[in-house]
This record gives sequence, structure tokens and C-alpha cells, in this order.
Amino acid sequence: TMRKIKNPILVATTLILIGISAFIGHTLSYRGLILPNISVSGVDISGLPPGAAEQKIKLEFEKESDIVLLTDFKNEEVEKVEISGLKRDYKWVSEQAYKIGRSGNVTNDAKNRVEALFVKKELNIPLVYNEDDLNDTVESLADKVDDPPVWPRLVLIDEVYVFEKGLSGQVMDKEETKKKIRESLSLPVKHIVQIPSKTINTNED
Repeated sequence: TMRKIKNPILVATTLILIGISAFIGHTLSYRGLILPNISVSGVDISGLPPGAAEQKIKLEFEKESDIVLLTDFKNEEVEKVEISGLKRDYKWVSEQAYKIGRSGNVTNDAKNRVEALFVKKELNIPLVYNEDDLNDTVESLADKVDDPPVWPRLVLIDEVYVFEKGLSGQVMDKEETKKKIRESLSLPVKHIVQIPSKTINTNED
């Protein structure tokens, strides 16, 4: 009976020791390197030191210029948009990626290191840009693509007022457009963005 009890204990102890050894080996193998399964804006930087990760991310973004292609409501290209003063903090995001599993909290670090073996973690690169320039760009685009409504009105014809029905219009959703531009600029690829629109019905009861 004693032997039967010892065997499960021995197996459990052996498995724990193997797990600890594997964890230590994994920790040592990534000394000075970003943990596995970590990427920034779709760029895999696993197993790289922060400096190399920074350069890799930067190179991926520099393959495309800071331009977002926008299409109107008929899927026709209307403008290439450049946001002045646009900057991406490659260094900061690389350092944040490196800090995963290295916070100094032993319990959280162990948890994050184990998760890194099985769960992918995606970080987004922060953008620095001129918000006024983005607003001006969107306003300019709206002037080009909006099909404004014609509101109902009374028209005087031969001294008689005649009611004219309005015509519905389709206009840019400016806030959604700005959101899509920001999302596109945070990824290292060129995007064709369908301008979000909304219909204005002038003849609703």
C-alpha cells in the first residue's frame, strides 16, 4: 500500500521538477530577448533584443509612405491623405514588449512567461500627429464626396406657395472616417479605406 502511495507522489514530484527546469531553461534562453508570440502592429518581434525589434518595426513601416488611400461611396479613389507631423514611437513600444514578463512581480512574470508560450500578444504602436491637420483633411474630403440633402421648402410661384419635397443625401461620417485613418496609420501596410457614410432622409414624417 505504501508503495502505491509513493509512486503517484514520485511522478507528481518528477513532473513538477521537469516543469521548473523547463521554465528556468526557457527564462535563460530569452535572457535579454523579447518573449515568444509577441508582435507589434502585426510585426513579429519574438526572440529579438529591444534595439533589433525597434529597427525591424521601423523598417516594416518605412516600406510604405504615410499615406492612406480613401475611396468615395462608389469605390472610386478620391484622395491620398498625408498627415503632417506623423510620428511612431518605435523605441517605446519595443521597450514595452521587452518588459512583458519582466515587471519585477514574480507571480505575474511567471504567469506572463507561461502564457507567452501558448498565447499570442499584440501591441499597438502609439501615433503622434497633428490632430488639427487630420480634422482639416477630413473636412476637405467631406467637401469633395458629400452629396448633401435638399430640404423641403415652400416656393413662391405665380403668387402661390408650392411645397417642394426634399431629396435625401449621403454624407461622410467624419468621426468614423478619422477613426479609420488612425487605425490604418497604426499598421505597416497601405490601406484602401471605404469612407463611412450616412444617409440623411429629408422626407421622413
